[in-house]
Amino acid sequence: MKNYIKLLKIFATLLIIAVLGFFVVGKINDNKPNENTVQVQTNEISIDASKYAGRSALEATMAEVREIKTEGSGINAYVTALNGRAADTAKNEFWELIINGKPSEVGAGSYIIKTGDKITWKINTF
Repeated sequence: MKNYIKLLKIFATLLIIAVLGFFVVGKINDNKPNENTVQVQTNEISIDASKYAGRSALEATMAEVREIKTEGSGINAYVTALNGRAADTAKNEFWELIINGKPSEVGAGSYIIKTGDKITWKINTF
């Protein structure tokens, strides 16, 4: 009987430790950012355009970038924010579309991707 009570106390102690451990680990994990909700703010974003030949640079960007904000529509649309990084108009910033290392001469909604194109978005100022 004494061994049974001793075993029961050990089991109860282990159970309490396990339950407390579960809550402590859960609390630690609550403080870690969720990979899906972390917003990476950057001043430059490159897009793998190889699979978007024949589509607009805007369509490719919308498909590849986690978060995008635009103003206007169609060929007149322009990008105002990418992945949580908004262009700061007070600082005269804008998201510049760069095609194959050169600033685009047309908007993202107008530029049709060709095979081999490299697309980069970069914060620039005017």
